[in-house]
Amino acid sequence: PGRMDRRPSYAGNRRPSFASMRPSFDGSRRRPSSDEFDPSKVNMDEGVKRERRKSAMNAISMTGSISFDMLSFDESDFEKDKTGLDKLWTVMTKAKESGMTVDQIFSFFKSDAGGDISPLDFQEGLSKIGPALRLTELELADIFQTLDTDGDQTIDINEFKEHCYKIPRLAWKAERIRMEREKRKSIELAEKLVANPPKS
Repeated sequence: PGRMDRRPSYAGNRRPSFASMRPSFDGSRRRPSSDEFDPSKVNMDEGVKRERRKSAMNAISMTGSISFDMLSFDESDFEKDKTGLDKLWTVMTKAKESGMTVDQIFSFFKSDAGGDISPLDFQEGLSKIGPALRLTELELADIFQTLDTDGDQTIDINEFKEHCYKIPRLAWKAERIRMEREKRKSIELAEKLVANPPKS
């Protein structure tokens, strides 16, 4: 429990179908090692972080919000990534560093306002990132299974958030700490209200 490479048992060993996307190259099925989940071992050049922060602030000042349409990716973004999951983390981390919330990133992959992410939604969302992001059909299926923890062939918002908060990149570590701090504050406030209910 708690490992990000935990995979659901699909009936009849069925995988999500990504047949309409042709593999760009032969990918490895290597699972990330335990070391890759240590956020303290993941570093980013300070100059890169400053440039991304500056770009995000410029975009916010012009539009008031951030979206994937404002982000650009090239092959250098993924040159250190060894698996499809690594590449997904790079995409989601760049979005997070640019100011997007988990809900905004989740919405990018959805085809409708209130639904979950289907295999087709997921494939189409990743294809919009651009040609720099190369994933094989096998890698797509493996990534989808990793996020689809209950094996129902969709990724809901809770599954998505659970995965995001465990991404071993510094931006997500900071977000996880912020989320846990807010959760503790909410619990403390609720306990105070129970102990000292407002007078009617």
